[in-house]
Amino acid sequence: MKIRQGFVTNSSSSSFIIAVKGGLDNIEAFIDIDNKLWKRFIANSIRHAFEISDADDTQSAEKLFSDEKGLKVYMEDMYTPQTNEEASKYKKLVKDGYVFYRKDVSYHDSYLNRQINDMCDGKNIILIENNS
Repeated sequence: MKIRQGFVTNSSSSSFIIAVKGGLDNIEAFIDIDNKLWKRFIANSIRHAFEISDADDTQSAEKLFSDEKGLKVYMEDMYTPQTNEEASKYKKLVKDGYVFYRKDVSYHDSYLNRQINDMCDGKNIILIENNS
């Protein structure tokens, strides 16, 4: 069981934590489409999903960590008790070149909530957590 520490509000938003292989700047590298225009369009759509939430609340995704030091700080600051399995999984993803991000999305923005869930393929973009 995870216990979030720190300030918690009764807000109307979902919080996604995702891991992206190589980070958001490297997204075109794993889009398996030969057409360069479509490849760029899909990459920009993914970047856009993590840069803008909705018209009422424009907020960029927060980069959480991309190295073991950042992972350690994140695990110590955010959750207790830590599970060895979870920490090991995150550590392996960091070693494999994944960058972790958090994005808050309004509950009322069902399109963006669905878009983020749909773009997570479990290989290049991994949904770590969805607090909705």
